[in-house]
Amino acid sequence: MSVAGYVDGRFYLTGIAGDVASQRGGGHMTLKKAQLYELPLLLTLVQVLSLSVPQESAFQQADAEFFLVGDELQLHNIVLRGKTLMMIGSGVMSLSTQALNLKLITASPFEWKKIPVLTELLEGTARELVEVVVTGTPQKPKATARPLRSLSDAIDVLVVPKKLKDQP
Repeated sequence: MSVAGYVDGRFYLTGIAGDVASQRGGGHMTLKKAQLYELPLLLTLVQVLSLSVPQESAFQQADAEFFLVGDELQLHNIVLRGKTLMMIGSGVMSLSTQALNLKLITASPFEWKKIPVLTELLEGTARELVEVVVTGTPQKPKATARPLRSLSDAIDVLVVPKKLKDQP
């Protein structure tokens, strides 16, 4: 597996060397013009959504903010963007086990010209919101998809990451 592209990021870390519980950190990372289709996690997302887009053009850009608290990596403002698909979400990963708990929703990468009322209708129908929950590990991800039933469900996915220990 190889991934090509440009990466830009910032990262900070504090703590006592060898004491995982004392680690605190964070940052932001952006991948651009990237060939992300070989990553098992992103390949699984495309497959679970049963998309007809070619895998190599599904995602070319990724952005995420991350925070490290002890052994837990919290991911916020995840944005995966391609020519015809965009996914946004948040989640957590245990660094010791690499266990994932990510929630992402699909969105349209297109911006509609602003025409009162019509724009809202087009955006609503162009965006069949689907939530994808990813568990497993980055190397062996497991993803399930379900339609979102309300706007509040979508907001929860975007701004309320759940801790691994809170999940059933």
